[in-house]
Amino acid sequence: MARPTVDNTQDTKNLALDAMAQLIQEFGYNGVSMNALAQRIGVRKASLYHHFPDGKEQLVADMIERMIQQHGQGYQDVLNGETSVRERLEHVLQFSLAANSEVSHVVTDSLRFLHPEQRSSLWELFQQNQYQKIKQVLDDGVANGELRRHDTTISTWMFLSLMRELGVWESFISDQDFSERVVSLFLEGVRKT
Repeated sequence: MARPTVDNTQDTKNLALDAMAQLIQEFGYNGVSMNALAQRIGVRKASLYHHFPDGKEQLVADMIERMIQQHGQGYQDVLNGETSVRERLEHVLQFSLAANSEVSHVVTDSLRFLHPEQRSSLWELFQQNQYQKIKQVLDDGVANGELRRHDTTISTWMFLSLMRELGVWESFISDQDFSERVVSLFLEGVRKT
């Protein structure tokens, strides 16, 4: 197989990151080797080590970093211009369901194999790019009176967990107003008033 040229080295790196996510989704972290990845994208294994000198662990850390940043940007894009807490949460949930539904499971499966320093760095990135954006929506809702006073740290984790689990079943959910109904249940609860 020919080595990537200078013109397509960035393409090779992006292809490797995309393919690694797909392979982990299919086979799990332990079921994927650098050889399998090289075969999947049609390059020599040495080309992968050119981009990821520390091998599979570095490639996976870079893959997770990219996923977190892409989702964080997606959250920001759908949150811009929305006014109510309900609308903002509905749009984040719609984005999450429309995005690759297995992202969080690929991340969860892979994180445990990374060095503690890498996990810590990725945790901080997640906090900035996803967690803080949802928490801010809920904090704003408390501040402007849309939501009752509550522990927004807990409700943020609940909402993120809900999105993660719903993403697994996204392909089975065909109801157009599903996001609206989920957010209503999240915000209003199931208790009779």
